[in-house]
Amino acid sequence: MSFAITITDNATPWLNYLAKHLSEPALQHEVGGEITRLLLDHLTALDEERPNALGGRRTHFYARAGKATSYAVHDNGVTVSVNQTGIAQRYFGGTIEPGPGKKYLTIPARAEAHGRRAGEFNNLEVLFGRNGPYALAERQATAIKFRKRKGGTTVTAGAMRGGGIFFWLVKSVSQDPDPSVLPDESAILNSALFAARHYAKTLTPNAQHTSD
Repeated sequence: MSFAITITDNATPWLNYLAKHLSEPALQHEVGGEITRLLLDHLTALDEERPNALGGRRTHFYARAGKATSYAVHDNGVTVSVNQTGIAQRYFGGTIEPGPGKKYLTIPARAEAHGRRAGEFNNLEVLFGRNGPYALAERQATAIKFRKRKGGTTVTAGAMRGGGIFFWLVKSVSQDPDPSVLPDESAILNSALFAARHYAKTLTPNAQHTSD
């Protein structure tokens, strides 16, 4: 007794087709776009959850970071970037020091100063302590009160106003890393895999017509 077994290889052409198209830029665009959307959603949510602690005008740092997210396709894959100054500092942490020609960092001390530079105010003066400059404060001013009396007007000095501290002066700041400013690696990987699977499914209807 003998048996004749015929093996029809329908898998190899499809696998060759799939391998060919999975190396094309279209897949990289699919993955890059999906991860970009993930980062945009994450940063937009952070912007809603983390208003500034001082209660001043909002700079919407994370919302701007989300809008500055983009991807670029290259030969070896795709790179997704968040082109927002300061996002890497918040993610990795580290020491912040004054820029060239500067001796001190200005740290906002009140709501009016948040999101603004010291140079935007024209009524600040340096406060000095035992170890040198330590703050920028509003110049004090005397509130003038007018009191009428018979035969004329008497001008009297009222209560002092102004003098509040707007910025603290420090030589450096150490910032702890905060990985939560970006999605965790597993979320990014799952996003990439979802995009790759979705792209692979779009190739399936054409597989039966392709044998190269």
